[in-house]
Amino acid sequence: MNLISTCLLILMTSVTGSITFWLWRCGSRILERQGKFQGIRTGLVTVVLSFLIPFLFVYKAVQLRLFLDGNSGPLFWNTPVLMIVGRLLFFAWAGGALWKMFHMHRKKSGLRVLLCKHRRAGEEIQTIADRVREDLHIQRNILYT
Repeated sequence: MNLISTCLLILMTSVTGSITFWLWRCGSRILERQGKFQGIRTGLVTVVLSFLIPFLFVYKAVQLRLFLDGNSGPLFWNTPVLMIVGRLLFFAWAGGALWKMFHMHRKKSGLRVLLCKHRRAGEEIQTIADRVREDLHIQRNILYT
C-alpha cells in the first residue's frame, strides 16, 4: 500500500464517519423523544467504528482490485513536489492525531484521579440522582461526587 492509498484510506474513512455521524445526529433526536437511549448508544458506537474501520475503502479497494494487480505502485514518484506535499500532509495529520490522543489520555488519567478522590454527596443530591436513575431506567449506581 502506497502513500496515495493511505491518504485515500484516511479521506474515505473520514467521509464515511462524517456521514454516519450526521445520520446518527438526526436519528438520535428522534430516539431521544421516544426514550430509546440504548438505541442512541448503539448508534454512537456505530459512528465511532465507522471512523476507525475503513469499510468504504476496503469495499472500493476490492472493487478496483487495488491489491491484486502489480501496478499499484506509487504513482507520483516522478513528481517530487507532490510526494513532499503528500508526506507533509500525512505527517501533519499523524502529528495532530497523536497530539489529540495524548490530550485524551491526560484527561482520562485526570478523571481517574478525580474518581479516586471523590467523596459522598449530600442527601439532597443523592435523592435527585436516585430519581433520575429511576426515570432513565439505569441499573447501575450513579457516582455522587
